Amino acid sequence: MTVRIRKDKRAQHELAFLLYMSGETARNISGRINVSEHTIGSWAEKGGWKEKRAASNITRAELINKTLKRINEMLESGEAVNADKLSKLASLVEKLDKKSSPVLIIDIFMEFGRWLKLQGATDREVDIEFIQRVTRCQDAYITEKLSLS
Repeated sequence: MTVRIRKDKRAQHELAFLLYMSGETARNISGRINVSEHTIGSWAEKGGWKEKRAASNITRAELINKTLKRINEMLESGEAVNADKLSKLASLVEKLDKKSSPVLIIDIFMEFGRWLKLQGATDREVDIEFIQRVTRCQDAYITEKLSLS
Protein backbone atom coordinates (compact mmCIF):
# COMPACT_ATOMS: atom_id res chain seq x y z
CA MET A 1 0.00 0.00 0.00
CA THR A 2 2.84 2.43 0.84
CA VAL A 3 4.46 1.88 -2.56
CA ARG A 4 1.17 2.73 -4.30
CA ILE A 5 0.77 5.92 -2.25
CA ARG A 6 4.34 7.02 -3.08
CA LYS A 7 3.78 6.30 -6.76
CA ASP A 8 0.52 8.28 -6.74
CA LYS A 9 2.22 11.19 -4.93
CA ARG A 10 5.10 11.15 -7.41
CA ALA A 11 2.64 11.14 -10.31
CA GLN A 12 0.77 14.08 -8.74
CA HIS A 13 4.07 15.93 -8.30
CA GLU A 14 5.08 15.34 -11.92
CA LEU A 15 1.68 16.36 -13.24
CA ALA A 16 1.74 19.46 -11.06
CA PHE A 17 5.15 20.36 -12.48
CA LEU A 18 3.97 19.92 -16.06
CA LEU A 19 0.86 22.01 -15.40
CA TYR A 20 2.93 24.70 -13.67
CA MET A 21 5.37 24.84 -16.56
CA SER A 22 2.46 25.23 -18.97
CA GLY A 23 1.36 28.36 -17.09
CA GLU A 24 -1.31 27.07 -14.69
CA THR A 25 -1.66 28.75 -11.29
CA ALA A 26 -1.12 26.86 -8.04
CA ARG A 27 -4.84 27.25 -7.28
CA ASN A 28 -5.88 25.65 -10.58
CA ILE A 29 -3.34 22.86 -10.22
CA SER A 30 -4.44 22.06 -6.67
CA GLY A 31 -8.03 21.73 -7.84
CA ARG A 32 -7.08 19.50 -10.75
CA ILE A 33 -4.90 17.03 -8.86
CA ASN A 34 -6.56 17.18 -5.43
CA VAL A 35 -3.54 18.52 -3.53
CA SER A 36 -3.55 21.64 -1.38
CA GLU A 37 -2.42 24.94 -2.85
CA HIS A 38 0.15 25.09 -0.03
CA THR A 39 1.63 21.76 -1.18
CA ILE A 40 1.90 23.04 -4.75
CA GLY A 41 3.65 26.16 -3.46
CA SER A 42 6.03 24.04 -1.42
CA TRP A 43 6.86 21.81 -4.39
CA ALA A 44 7.37 24.88 -6.58
CA GLU A 45 9.67 26.46 -4.00
CA LYS A 46 11.76 23.33 -3.40
CA GLY A 47 12.00 22.50 -7.10
CA GLY A 48 12.75 26.00 -8.35
CA TRP A 49 9.68 25.81 -10.60
CA LYS A 50 9.22 29.59 -10.73
CA GLU A 51 12.72 30.10 -12.08
CA LYS A 52 12.36 27.25 -14.55
CA ARG A 53 9.04 28.59 -15.82
CA ALA A 54 10.47 32.09 -16.16
CA ALA A 55 13.46 30.72 -18.03
CA SER A 56 11.25 28.71 -20.36
CA ASN A 57 8.97 31.66 -21.15
CA ILE A 58 11.66 33.98 -22.45
CA THR A 59 14.14 32.97 -25.08
CA ARG A 60 17.86 33.33 -24.74
CA ALA A 61 17.92 35.73 -27.69
CA GLU A 62 15.30 37.94 -26.00
CA LEU A 63 17.34 38.06 -22.80
CA ILE A 64 20.49 38.96 -24.71
CA ASN A 65 18.69 41.67 -26.68
CA LYS A 66 17.12 43.18 -23.56
CA THR A 67 20.46 43.21 -21.79
CA LEU A 68 22.21 44.79 -24.76
CA LYS A 69 19.44 47.40 -24.96
CA ARG A 70 19.95 48.21 -21.28
CA ILE A 71 23.71 48.59 -21.85
CA ASN A 72 23.01 50.89 -24.79
CA GLU A 73 20.62 53.00 -22.69
CA MET A 74 23.28 53.35 -20.00
CA LEU A 75 25.90 54.43 -22.51
CA GLU A 76 23.62 56.90 -24.32
CA SER A 77 22.15 58.47 -21.19
CA GLY A 78 24.92 61.07 -20.99
CA GLU A 79 25.27 60.41 -17.29
CA ALA A 80 28.30 58.89 -15.64
CA VAL A 81 28.33 55.17 -16.36
CA ASN A 82 28.29 52.87 -13.35
CA ALA A 83 31.22 50.59 -14.22
CA ASP A 84 30.05 47.84 -11.87
CA LYS A 85 26.57 47.71 -13.45
CA LEU A 86 28.04 47.81 -16.93
CA SER A 87 30.45 45.00 -16.09
CA LYS A 88 27.66 42.85 -14.63
CA LEU A 89 25.45 43.38 -17.68
CA ALA A 90 28.31 42.56 -20.05
CA SER A 91 29.04 39.42 -18.03
CA LEU A 92 25.38 38.45 -18.25
CA VAL A 93 25.44 38.76 -22.05
CA GLU A 94 28.53 36.57 -22.16
CA LYS A 95 26.93 33.91 -19.96
CA LEU A 96 23.69 33.96 -21.96
CA ASP A 97 25.56 33.70 -25.22
CA LYS A 98 27.23 30.44 -24.20
CA LYS A 99 25.74 27.45 -25.97
CA SER A 100 25.01 25.45 -22.82
CA SER A 101 23.15 28.10 -20.82
CA PRO A 102 20.27 26.85 -18.66
CA VAL A 103 17.86 29.03 -20.64
CA LEU A 104 18.86 27.40 -23.92
CA ILE A 105 18.71 23.94 -22.36
CA ILE A 106 15.19 24.58 -21.07
CA ASP A 107 14.15 25.83 -24.53
CA ILE A 108 15.47 22.66 -26.11
CA PHE A 109 13.92 20.37 -23.49
CA MET A 110 10.51 22.05 -23.88
CA GLU A 111 10.70 21.62 -27.66
CA PHE A 112 11.81 18.01 -27.21
CA GLY A 113 8.88 17.40 -24.82
CA ARG A 114 6.42 18.63 -27.43
CA TRP A 115 8.08 16.37 -30.01
CA LEU A 116 7.87 13.37 -27.65
CA LYS A 117 4.14 13.94 -27.16
CA LEU A 118 3.64 13.88 -30.92
CA GLN A 119 5.72 10.69 -31.16
CA GLY A 120 3.52 9.09 -28.53
CA ALA A 121 0.61 9.19 -30.96
CA THR A 122 2.36 6.74 -33.29
CA ASP A 123 4.94 4.96 -31.13
CA ARG A 124 3.61 2.71 -28.34
CA GLU A 125 6.96 2.78 -26.54
CA VAL A 126 6.62 6.54 -26.03
CA ASP A 127 3.91 6.40 -23.39
CA ILE A 128 3.18 8.76 -20.48
CA GLU A 129 5.47 6.84 -18.13
CA PHE A 130 8.38 7.12 -20.57
CA ILE A 131 7.76 10.85 -20.99
CA GLN A 132 7.60 11.27 -17.21
CA ARG A 133 10.94 9.46 -16.78
CA VAL A 134 12.55 11.67 -19.42
CA THR A 135 11.05 14.77 -17.79
CA ARG A 136 12.43 13.76 -14.37
CA CYS A 137 15.91 13.37 -15.85
CA GLN A 138 15.65 16.69 -17.67
CA ASP A 139 14.41 18.40 -14.51
CA ALA A 140 17.34 17.05 -12.49
CA TYR A 141 19.77 18.22 -15.17
CA ILE A 142 18.25 21.71 -15.33
CA THR A 143 18.22 21.99 -11.53
CA GLU A 144 21.91 21.10 -11.47
CA LYS A 145 22.72 23.65 -14.22
CA LEU A 146 20.78 26.39 -12.43
CA SER A 147 22.58 25.69 -9.17
CA LEU A 148 25.95 26.01 -10.94
CA SER A 149 25.04 29.33 -12.61
